[in-house]
Amino acid sequence: MTSVQLEVCKGDTRFYARLMGAYMVPLGVGLIVSNKYYYRMFQKLSSGDDDADPVPAVISWSFLSTGLGVAIITNHNRWDTFPEKLISLCGWAALGKGVLLGVVPKKFLSRGAIITQDNLKYLGLFSIVFGGYLLKMGISKCDSNCRLFHSNKEK
Repeated sequence: MTSVQLEVCKGDTRFYARLMGAYMVPLGVGLIVSNKYYYRMFQKLSSGDDDADPVPAVISWSFLSTGLGVAIITNHNRWDTFPEKLISLCGWAALGKGVLLGVVPKKFLSRGAIITQDNLKYLGLFSIVFGGYLLKMGISKCDSNCRLFHSNKEK
């Protein structure tokens, strides 16, 4: 194992992969199992309906996304290997989502109007698959058989 592989395996790439995977898999299952609930929630948030006060949810969502993005970017803004790129890209995406929710919430949430129940099912399936991949990446042992973390810089 080269020093690059050892650094990737011992770094916080695996920690962030586990963290995001542990969030994405149950969310994906929820989007499929409780599809009608999530559909109604997105419709209420994006409609601007006076009965649905989205402010607490939007502020919390913005705060958490921005915090996660900043944490990942601050501690893990690395672009050498595929796993590092994937985690860093997720960090930048979380930061972008959090900032947009905080700065232009109405415009950002209006995008939710295009969400259908079928789209939520596909999003749930994607979340399960991508989250499962992240979990596998996060809990994999890094030995000579671990192709998930091997760099192209092998000697």
